Amino acid sequence: MTESLENANTAGETSEMWDTLRLKLEETPSDDARDAEKSSVIKDEKYIVFKREDFYQMMGALALPTGDVDCAPVAQRIIEVAETTALADAVVIRRQDLFAGPSLHAYAASITIAARLSDEARLQPIADYFHEQAILADAEGWKVPD
Repeated sequence: MTESLENANTAGETSEMWDTLRLKLEETPSDDARDAEKSSVIKDEKYIVFKREDFYQMMGALALPTGDVDCAPVAQRIIEVAETTALADAVVIRRQDLFAGPSLHAYAASITIAARLSDEARLQPIADYFHEQAILADAEGWKVPD
């Protein structure tokens, strides 16, 4: 889409590109349409993130039986359910990451631009959320990602 916008020769073509973006936003239902009706602001409570190893250790400590019981079937079932339930399209950027602040600022700015150019009001709270995260990352970002 951005390549198309950069290659647009006239204001009319650029306007058509934004109309296309607006239509795609209107046609694309949100993942949590029911939650969006309840609140127009994205909250930190929407997702929970664990390192994979830490998650499985926690699940093992909480869910696996103790004593002389074969835990392998239960452990295997936990792994199967977790792996099939996990969000395959999610990306994690930790605020402690040295590059998180600039990345989140750019992401928030991109969403803000799209919100203003498309008059899509539901995008601004999303941009605000990522801007807040960028400010936190500016203060916390110190570690090279691993």
